[in-house]
Amino acid sequence: MSIAHLKQLTLQCNNEDDAILYAKIYAKIVTGHRSLIYSDNEFELLLRNKFDFLLHQVKKCHLSTINENLHIISTPYNRGGHTRLCERLSLMEDDDSHLLITQEFDKSALPRLQLHFKSILAVCHSTITDRILFITNKIIKYNKIILHIHPDDIVSVIAVGLAKKVSPKLLVLFVNHADHLFTYGRTVIDVMLQISFRGYEIDKTIFDKKYLTSFLGIPLDIKNKPKFTYASKNMIIAGNSFKMKPNKCFSIQKKLFYFLHENPESTLSVVGINYSDYWWWKAKVCFPGRVHLIKTLPYEQYFSVVKGCNICIDTAPVTGGTAFTEMYLNSLIPVCFFTGIYGYSPLDRLRLPSGSSIRLCDEKDLDIIFEDVFRVHDISSVKNRYTEALNLKLSEIDSSLTMFPNDPFCLSRKGKLELDFTSLNLITKLKGMSWRDKTNLVLLNFKITNFLLMLVPKVSFKILVFLNLKFLWSKKPKG
Repeated sequence: MSIAHLKQLTLQCNNEDDAILYAKIYAKIVTGHRSLIYSDNEFELLLRNKFDFLLHQVKKCHLSTINENLHIISTPYNRGGHTRLCERLSLMEDDDSHLLITQEFDKSALPRLQLHFKSILAVCHSTITDRILFITNKIIKYNKIILHIHPDDIVSVIAVGLAKKVSPKLLVLFVNHADHLFTYGRTVIDVMLQISFRGYEIDKTIFDKKYLTSFLGIPLDIKNKPKFTYASKNMIIAGNSFKMKPNKCFSIQKKLFYFLHENPESTLSVVGINYSDYWWWKAKVCFPGRVHLIKTLPYEQYFSVVKGCNICIDTAPVTGGTAFTEMYLNSLIPVCFFTGIYGYSPLDRLRLPSGSSIRLCDEKDLDIIFEDVFRVHDISSVKNRYTEALNLKLSEIDSSLTMFPNDPFCLSRKGKLELDFTSLNLITKLKGMSWRDKTNLVLLNFKITNFLLMLVPKVSFKILVFLNLKFLWSKKPKG
């Protein structure tokens, strides 16, 4: 089943639940596609129009009755920078903010969210049409909404589209968290808030856009100019597991392994991994007392690990996010490599060639770059850009982020997409497709062998646990 056929099935499908699943599967398949598909506005618009039959059920009497802003997030997390960016933007607003959660989430995230939002609502309806109507009827009560949605959250996009048809003056801002991926939502937004130069460069390739673009940046707490110590060599790398998975072009594990081998006094903490990430196993086995493999931690616990280190390594081959710059601001010496992604932080100017080994920057170079970091990331600077965007005043991207071009092909794949449990789960849920067609869909678009091989480390770890050998991994490094 080709991509074109999948789109056709989506638009012809009479079952709303299946249509949404098709759309999510399509988003999965084209992410990282060799054709560099970052949006499909024509398809998105046609899909939105399929749900116009719900317009007569929208409660128009609720139009613009609330002055505060509504933030919409697909799934909030206790970890990472995605949810923290949403929280910090809410604190920058003059009035109290409200939050709408559109997908399932871990309830343990609620206490932290309640510190930032006046009210929090979660969508809990079972059918797609009920979910869309619930979101739509909430949206139309507000004048401005800020989207923090996942790239495949087409349900929220459809709801926003319906709301704008009922209330054309509704202002929609989109925080482009996943600016390196295909994303739904470009047909319903008024302002795209970019966090990186890569987002700008991708935006230039989208010729049918009708929204404005404004630079936002990632807000960080900047209290003092960092002071660095070169006495020890305790390294940390932190981020989503997939960002650190090696590919054919680059392996951060090889760089770190060589550094650990050449510097016997050095240590390494890896935060954010899954225990089945076999690409870290060699370093752990060879340097068991010096390498600490740590699963995702709440922010406070993560920060205690950071305090025990003096060198921070940026994730690679996929870079970007808050952790790297935040660690630099906490006086960790930054080390990063150029893998084709550029423009999330002024620290990107320090990127080493992909073929070089790890080496530490001089303190003089780190001092020079601080002014740029402050200008881009300081909360007051981001607040000014954000509040201006809320009033349709646009901000240009900082020149410190545009010194080198991005490689548009660095995250594209030559072959099929690797099958994962999320994609497989979406496909199995399709009610209107036979198992034969489901199998055909998988075989034509996904790599099966990689999926089967992925099970090997998972099973191996289960065996280690059964044999009581889990001591190989650390919950948290000492100190």
